[in-house]
Amino acid sequence: MKVVDLSLPIHHEMPIWSGEPKTGVVDYFRLGRSAGSTEAMNMKLLILCGHAGTHTDAPVHLRADGATLDDCPLERHVGPARVLDFTEHRGDIDAADLEAYGQEITPGRRILLRTSWDRHLGSPRYFDKDAMPKLTVAAMRWLVARRIALIGVDTPSVNPFLDRHAAIFEGSAPPAVVELLTNLTALPGDEDVFLICLPLRIREGDGSPVRAVALVGGDGRFLPEVPVP
Repeated sequence: MKVVDLSLPIHHEMPIWSGEPKTGVVDYFRLGRSAGSTEAMNMKLLILCGHAGTHTDAPVHLRADGATLDDCPLERHVGPARVLDFTEHRGDIDAADLEAYGQEITPGRRILLRTSWDRHLGSPRYFDKDAMPKLTVAAMRWLVARRIALIGVDTPSVNPFLDRHAAIFEGSAPPAVVELLTNLTALPGDEDVFLICLPLRIREGDGSPVRAVALVGGDGRFLPEVPVP
């Protein structure tokens, strides 16, 4: 079994959507630094919104009556997941495109859509709302109707137009949404991986950064021991 990191690094002034609060990662304390007294530890101060970097959205993010993070079952964020390959797909992903994977998209499934859009990370194109592949409203409603547990994407959003994005949170039990994944190209498409992408326990949260990883080549029940030098 190997562990594949699916998370973007969080760093000072990391790329964000225009208008969102900038991310700050600064030295609050620095070991040995002196400003009247010598600082005795290293400590970073983190300033970030709940949707910075690789993160999960709670339904309340876009629906006033939606569930908060407190109400979202953790089980949605841990367990077998299947990668669906849309790397060669051109344009938005519609319901008809998903139907080709109908046997894989069943109730309770965790689905990761691989488009390889993260190859544009660091360029203006990465956040281009029109250029990025995205789920149509019909596709999102198709997924909700199948009562999947989680949908994850390697783009900045399942759909960056918020009036359309809200469709993924319709119904009484919408899926968990994980955005800004990376490294999905390192995962197999012909077998399940074991996904872990737990949110922080933010009271009444509308979203949270996650450390998303996939366990590949095992059944997820154990990890090998880590040698300690």
